[in-house]
Amino acid sequence: MAYDRTAMLKLLRPAMTRILTPLGRALVGRGIGPNAVTAVGTLGTVVSALLFFPLGHLTWGALVITVFVLFDLLDGVVARLGGKGGSTWGPSSTPRSTGSPTPPSSPA
Repeated sequence: MAYDRTAMLKLLRPAMTRILTPLGRALVGRGIGPNAVTAVGTLGTVVSALLFFPLGHLTWGALVITVFVLFDLLDGVVARLGGKGGSTWGPSSTPRSTGSPTPPSSPA
């Protein structure tokens, strides 16, 4: 019997979309773009790790960092809802890609 590796994704994607779409709409309505969401998520992750882990608050650190890591899902929703288009680097820079990321070619 073969194992369906996409089974969890098929279950989680609709649920996460239902949760994140209203939040993404609210952010787009306030003029907040996907780059700002990414910056907040990255900064929050780094600051949380540097504050919680050295003090020995591993559980709280992991929970707060998990929240900020979920901003990575939210920035994609904001980009789609905001109609800003894709990344400069294109789809090859996302983890779902099978190719390696390559920068765009410079104009001739």
